[in-house]
Amino acid sequence: FAFLSIIIKNICLINQSTYDDVNKFYVEILDKNGIGILSFSPKEKTISILQIADQKDAKNIAKILDVPIDGFINIGSQTFQYSNISSSLFHSIFSFNRRENLTSLDLLRLSLFAKKIPKSSNFERKYSNDYSESQKSTILTLTFSDPVVFSENQSVEIINSTEVFGLGGRLANLITNMGGNVILVKSSDKQKKSKLTFFGKKSYMVEKLGEYLNLPIEQSLKPGVADVIIIIGTDSLQNLKF
Repeated sequence: FAFLSIIIKNICLINQSTYDDVNKFYVEILDKNGIGILSFSPKEKTISILQIADQKDAKNIAKILDVPIDGFINIGSQTFQYSNISSSLFHSIFSFNRRENLTSLDLLRLSLFAKKIPKSSNFERKYSNDYSESQKSTILTLTFSDPVVFSENQSVEIINSTEVFGLGGRLANLITNMGGNVILVKSSDKQKKSKLTFFGKKSYMVEKLGEYLNLPIEQSLKPGVADVIIIIGTDSLQNLKF
């Protein structure tokens, strides 16, 4: 029974794992000094470190900056050692730090990845409200642009069907920060159902956005204005990530 229990636990751990050692992955860190975001890019073999100044709302940082966050670690009154990311992540496996959407296997994989990356491939940046909009945009693009999303170059249309002003623009900012190509944002009559439709081959960006935004994905038989069309319905308002 003990042996079977270990096997089942390991299977569950693997199934719950979100980092795949292939695609870009973003982890928010909250320590006594504030908020930081780690951007892991296996394809580029780099790690970007973004220190967030002037912000205390760690829970909503993804919405504030219009960026994707895959995992979260809160180490409380301790200090995360950005100079030794591998060791800090490995230590978090055995600590009682609060974490979300990160399993012990995720932390181990990220720790091993960080250990292989030379210091010259760690890029540190700071984000501040004092910066101009152009500076902010450049920093976010450098940190969060996904090379796979950028290379796919799929056009995206966003339709806001919620009657909540600005949602379409916020989602457009998030997709743009990821390296996506948003060509149209518009509003339509109020409707309940949110969904993501695509024409042609199902891309990495479609899968990433569908999973991150928790949207049902449908394939369209006819081409539209854009390769990918996202409808923001009222059913998404309770769990918005942008």
